[in-house]
Amino acid sequence: MKENSVSLIPLEFIGLNVEVIESSNPSLTGLKGLVIGETMKTFVVLTDKGRKIVPKDVAKFKFITKDGKTFEIEGRKLLKRPEERLWRCCF
Repeated sequence: MKENSVSLIPLEFIGLNVEVIESSNPSLTGLKGLVIGETMKTFVVLTDKGRKIVPKDVAKFKFITKDGKTFEIEGRKLLKRPEERLWRCCF
């Protein structure tokens, strides 16, 4: 991550802008768009060319939060269901 605080990782990624900055799949590198869905293993990203499903475990992502902050994170660190992130954070 660019910033040194784990607290920057949002509980919800849907609605954030994202860019794939590194990937073991070269066709994913540089992909940009809006996160419109998430599963345990993937993000669904709306790009200029349509909807793309991006596996979390093969990519490093750069997100822009709604307040304009950016952070980078390895996708394999996000291999959880969205509701599990909420549960572990708050309870």
